[in-house]
Amino acid sequence: MKAAALFSGGKDSTYAIYKALTQGYEVEYLIHNHFDFPRPSPHTVNIHLVEMIADSIGIRLVKRRLDKGKEKEQLSALIKGLSVNVLVAGDLYIEGHLKWLLEVCRDAGVRLYEPLWLNDSKRSEQVLIEELRYGFKPFICGVDTRRLEARFLGRKMDFELAQEIVGLARQRGFDPCGENGEYHTLVLDGPMFKKPITVTGYKVIESGSYAYLVVDVE
Repeated sequence: MKAAALFSGGKDSTYAIYKALTQGYEVEYLIHNHFDFPRPSPHTVNIHLVEMIADSIGIRLVKRRLDKGKEKEQLSALIKGLSVNVLVAGDLYIEGHLKWLLEVCRDAGVRLYEPLWLNDSKRSEQVLIEELRYGFKPFICGVDTRRLEARFLGRKMDFELAQEIVGLARQRGFDPCGENGEYHTLVLDGPMFKKPITVTGYKVIESGSYAYLVVDVE
């Protein structure tokens, strides 16, 4: 079954694509949306790295800026134009986003597939551990400094770091997988990558209570 997948370059969207591929979906497009948010997206400002991730995975990247107030109709039209049957997404439990995507898919005439869906925020940390067990290599490219300090920026995610974040999440009351934007990642390697990506340097930028990286890669 032909599919397109929402793709930020982060761990959850990448893991969702992997799960879809292992379930027999033919993921032909990766859709990177640029929303008109009040702060920069750590994924979109590193679109050069997102492009490298897509190239290493070997799936065509489709980039689209969605205008404020027209996001739903523009995304539906984009999906419809790709002539696929399924949209893959990497949500865990946020009902509002699931409902929004179901409406997008209804208008586009496709089915929504959410392989990571838990419908339970208390089980979120299990997804983080699963991603590492499958061999994904994320690194932290953005943080909400009200939840995680800027010292976490640029750190590569391993089991030790994951356990540190899980511990802080339990203590401070945030989501250990970053489902609510507590932190953001970009994936440098994984089970479907043709070759790993190396970050050679980065610049830290602060925007209100958020801090993020603009990275150099090779």
